[in-house]
Amino acid sequence: MSETSPPPPQKSFILPTASGPRQWRWVDGFARTVITLGGLGTLVAVSAVFLFLLWESIPLFDPPQAVTQTNFKQPEPNRSLYWQLDTQRKLYWTLLPQGQVELRLRENGKRVTSFSLPGIPAEEFTTAIAFDEQGQLVLGGKQGELFRFEIQLYREAVKELPDGVEEGTVEDAISFWKDGIFYQADGVYYHETLKIKPLPTRQAPEKAPVRLIDFIKHPLGETVVVLLETGRLYTIFLPLPQGFDISKKPARILATLDLNITEEQPLPAFLKLMGQGENLLVAWENGRMLRADLGDRSRIRLVEEQDLLPAPDTRLTVMTAFPGQATFLFGDSLGRVQTWFRVRPEVPQQVITGDGMVFRRTRSFHPNQTPVTSMIPFPGSRIAAIGYQDGEVLLWQATNNEELLRFSPESSEKSKQTAVHSLAVSNREKELLVQCEEHLSIYALDLGHSEVSVASLTKPVWYEEELRPSHVWQSGDTQGFQPKLGLVPLIFGTFKATFFSLLFAVPLAILAALYSSEYLAPRARLPLKSTLELMASIPSVVLGMFAALVFAPWLQESLAFLIATIFWIPPVLSLAAHLDSWLPRWYWLERLHLALTLMMLLLACGAAYTTSAWFEAALFQGEVLHWLNGEHESAWGGWFLFFYPVIGVITAWLAYGRLFNLSPLRNGLWYLRLLRLGQLLLVFALTWGGAASLAFLMDSLQLDLREPLWFGRVNWSPVGTYYSQNALVVGGVLGIALVPIIYTLAEDALNAVPDSLRFASLASGATRWQTAWRVILPTAASGLFSAIMIGFGRAAGETMIVLMVAGNTPIVEMNLFSGMRTLAATLAIELPEASPGSTHYRVLFLGALALFFLTFLINSAAEVIRLHYQRRMTLT
Repeated sequence: MSETSPPPPQKSFILPTASGPRQWRWVDGFARTVITLGGLGTLVAVSAVFLFLLWESIPLFDPPQAVTQTNFKQPEPNRSLYWQLDTQRKLYWTLLPQGQVELRLRENGKRVTSFSLPGIPAEEFTTAIAFDEQGQLVLGGKQGELFRFEIQLYREAVKELPDGVEEGTVEDAISFWKDGIFYQADGVYYHETLKIKPLPTRQAPEKAPVRLIDFIKHPLGETVVVLLETGRLYTIFLPLPQGFDISKKPARILATLDLNITEEQPLPAFLKLMGQGENLLVAWENGRMLRADLGDRSRIRLVEEQDLLPAPDTRLTVMTAFPGQATFLFGDSLGRVQTWFRVRPEVPQQVITGDGMVFRRTRSFHPNQTPVTSMIPFPGSRIAAIGYQDGEVLLWQATNNEELLRFSPESSEKSKQTAVHSLAVSNREKELLVQCEEHLSIYALDLGHSEVSVASLTKPVWYEEELRPSHVWQSGDTQGFQPKLGLVPLIFGTFKATFFSLLFAVPLAILAALYSSEYLAPRARLPLKSTLELMASIPSVVLGMFAALVFAPWLQESLAFLIATIFWIPPVLSLAAHLDSWLPRWYWLERLHLALTLMMLLLACGAAYTTSAWFEAALFQGEVLHWLNGEHESAWGGWFLFFYPVIGVITAWLAYGRLFNLSPLRNGLWYLRLLRLGQLLLVFALTWGGAASLAFLMDSLQLDLREPLWFGRVNWSPVGTYYSQNALVVGGVLGIALVPIIYTLAEDALNAVPDSLRFASLASGATRWQTAWRVILPTAASGLFSAIMIGFGRAAGETMIVLMVAGNTPIVEMNLFSGMRTLAATLAIELPEASPGSTHYRVLFLGALALFFLTFLINSAAEVIRLHYQRRMTLT
């Protein structure tokens, strides 16, 4: 027996452990620390972003507050005709029925001084009064006069105190002086007084007491409406002054209307001009209201009559209007407050009014059961202060139809049934004056962001002069002080852009990943994957510029060609695939499959380009753009395009999957090949015939895809007016940006499927397509779903492409050829211009928080579903 040498020792590599050299332990500890800090840093950064967005959004929902500044018993109880607060929180002035204007201290109501209106005795005017936010007053006289004044609180800085005022008396207090007060603020002495400027007095055509009066300023001058005790109504035009002489142009009597006053129909109780003076409202206490058209200045034309009070035995107690004179408020003896404004119906033939407009009740607010005694709209918002007979005061946000505040002055809590007689609000909406029987209270208001609520952000709101409640985002609407900050159009636009981009990107990316994973040669797979991944590095702004300058104009000119490709590509490729099964399986022919497929695709596109004009004429009676814009009545072509893919999918599923599945039969028999060819031709014949029949049926029923299809205040009609920047452009270009991301993740998921499953399926006699469809795709479903969800998050957060080609139109309609505005694009456009701390600013941060939650929930859902499928496949 020969001696055997021992085997040579095998070299092995042992990873360093904690018991190894000290330098390895240090490297291991350092790497562990860096990785831990990186993970914690990521969590901290994401949490910090979330907390910052939440911190900026929470103040939107802070409740309004009212704090009592002053509450005192009036030295001389009265019922003033008009009140005004100064902006310095020192004084207020009031107009008494005797014609006296009094300047009083806010702190205790002490009278500083009083003025008589210059030029008129106290007994010469009635209680008819009209005023505007600029301080102009018009008083009616007993002989038909129109006394006009401008009254303003005036403050000026003074260098020296006048004689008789000692410096110490104004250090921390107010000193009275002749026509006003002196006080010190920030080391500067100020003199505050009241300035009364008389304007030219005008005269009504007849000498009778003025019952009601109203006026409105417009670019050409002023329009004044006067109702006399005789029952005659006059409109008077006061032209703009020329130079320094304001009395050169005389007043012109434009029109006259006799209201035919009788015992059954007494004089009206309220009179208000609308808009720029084009309409006039006249209302009685019994709720009867007349609307007159003043567009033709030569006459007053009655166009509409309404009953403002739905309940009988109810009196109209208050009538006023928000700034802009478009939305009117009515209070009645039951404590109900209503808002009304004009709308233009969609069907003018159904309108029986004289001017085609309808005065419609839009909101009703009934928080109190006692009569409304006073009401004043705020000058810079859609908030109204409402006073009731039981002494309660409410602040009501009319746009959102929500109650903001409810309180009772101290005087009404201690006495019984002390009604609110007068209300006044400062120009900055920071103070509210409440006058009861004997007491007067001034409240400091903190309204916060009262124009925004959960309902106004998420539900339809009935905005001024709109036909119906709707979702609107219009942050720049400062005219009329009615911000429109609904988030639904932005969220809807985000989902719309994401849906159409995924509709383009998902089939293309998944099929490309399936081809490269299951069909492409291994040596060609890596260059293809690298090329597609390089597409992800293209900047979004470059794609957006390409879409805006190249793709969108080309699409508008070639829309008929794209429609023709829908009819040519499916049958040509299906026929080519069927004929391919007849060819012998030669090796060199197998390698030409991709080239032959591309050649057939080009052939189909060439045929579509050649026949596009014929398809356009047959389906749309001319140009497709004219049809989309509603210039042709027939809807047959649109319905045919709608039913064509639906009927095609159903017919193919029945023919190849349920009723006439010939795939298990042998391919070598010539008559079976002809039978399969006939089956294919029958599928397309049934598809075209079924789509045409259903299209004729819909057209005969006068149903049109272009007509709005409203559901949940959203227009779900798939087609409509064509805009050059539309969802089709966004879907195509944004889909190109999503393809590399979805393709890379999907291809990795498909390659992760074990080869043993592929070989087992092929060994069982399945084709490569059957293996891919029934084995590979179900196994990789979790990875494919994650790829789609990551693409969804990428599309939802895209900014530049959507910003450049979506049109930035915040509308809620599913029209493929209209634009949209997304949350990300809105943040990019408006956040740099928003005033920090404003309502607009905080709503934008709330939109950013919604986008954060959207992407977070999508990614979380993708991970949960991926783990579920992975666990399920592991158990299987």
